[in-house]
Amino acid sequence: MNIIFLDVDGVINSIDNLIKVYNETHKPHHGYSYPFDPNCLENLKELVTRTDSRLVISSTWRKSEKGMMKLLEELKKYDLDKFVIGATPFLGLDRGEEIKEYLEESNFKDDINFVILDDGIVMEELKPYLIRTNRQFGLTKEDVKKAIMQLTKYHIKEIEDFER
Repeated sequence: MNIIFLDVDGVINSIDNLIKVYNETHKPHHGYSYPFDPNCLENLKELVTRTDSRLVISSTWRKSEKGMMKLLEELKKYDLDKFVIGATPFLGLDRGEEIKEYLEESNFKDDINFVILDDGIVMEELKPYLIRTNRQFGLTKEDVKKAIMQLTKYHIKEIEDFER
């Protein structure tokens, strides 16, 4: 099974999109009103579809019902809500420790490939699985390519051939 541990801020919403939406609406955004970036969501959809992955929410958005409802509402617009299988536990530890706990407690831990999409977390032990996004742009095509390689063990040439 392929799993994507998904952060929200800086991954599926971006500073560039926030500025664009503000310039169009002149409405400030904060909390759970941040606009999600359609390009980032399309990139996530491509990643999930091409790798047959499931999503586990690792973002702080999972800590509140309002946050999770907003997130699932946005994912549903891209038909991604059906791929969400859970969230990491909230242990009051750093995100890496919570991801490790999720993996240890999962029923499929011996048959799993995973990546972590995050813009700022430091997790030395899980660093090989981290696709660090740039919060300015969010999840890019290049990030998707790296994640596909991680999840499928393809080489870049095979991915480029696949894209043609």
